[in-house]
Amino acid sequence: MFDAFVTLMKTLERTGAQSAEVSALRLGSDREAGEVDPAQGETEGLGIGEWNSPLAVFDREELKNIKFFKGVSERKPLEPLMRYGPYATRLPLAFLRLESFQPIQAGITNDLQVKRGRESIEHRITCADAVPFPEKAEQLGTLLDHVKRLQLTVLHVLRDALDEEDVARVVGAAGEAYAGMKRKGFEADASNADRMEAFRPAAEALVAISGQLEAILGKWRGLDGTPPGLAALFAADRQTFSTQFQRIYGEAG
Repeated sequence: MFDAFVTLMKTLERTGAQSAEVSALRLGSDREAGEVDPAQGETEGLGIGEWNSPLAVFDREELKNIKFFKGVSERKPLEPLMRYGPYATRLPLAFLRLESFQPIQAGITNDLQVKRGRESIEHRITCADAVPFPEKAEQLGTLLDHVKRLQLTVLHVLRDALDEEDVARVVGAAGEAYAGMKRKGFEADASNADRMEAFRPAAEALVAISGQLEAILGKWRGLDGTPPGLAALFAADRQTFSTQFQRIYGEAG
């Protein structure tokens, strides 16, 4: 369902882009003349352009041997958000539901395919193993901290290409972050010319990743700060999804 909404949004954006070619927006503050004022945020939602997951950068040959992300605990939790990017931010609650309950349905489907038995299906239907919304937000918050440390380590490698004034502001923190990054590819000699070239695209990708993390976490904080809050939303959704799964899979298996 989430994929269907994203597809619809992309279709509408393409349609809007085609219309814009015929009738381009006029920028300015004269609303009566049909102008749009970017300073007032009036261009929001007018299209976000083509989105590609920034994680793909780390699959490049020159970066494969540098351990920016641990596969299961760091990269895998990032992949859904990086796949949808700004579209997830536009649908923050729907994306939370996708993250928490899609794995439950996928597990039920797998149980049926391998004939694991009714007991496993009944357990999944309760949604007892669904990740609570606050826990998902905490997980991505921890990953944002990791991405920010990665940004500092990359800055440490690329520092010679930056202005002295810029370096002076963050060189201390960058050096500490680099020293603390005990992973393959971040050894003491990693600032050689070849490694610097490899780290340049990584720097851009990390900025994109942190931007998406900050955006979705901001939306989730907004949801949590508005009654009933994330915990109560999750409790209600768990009951709703459990009921629906019971209707769909109650006699299956």
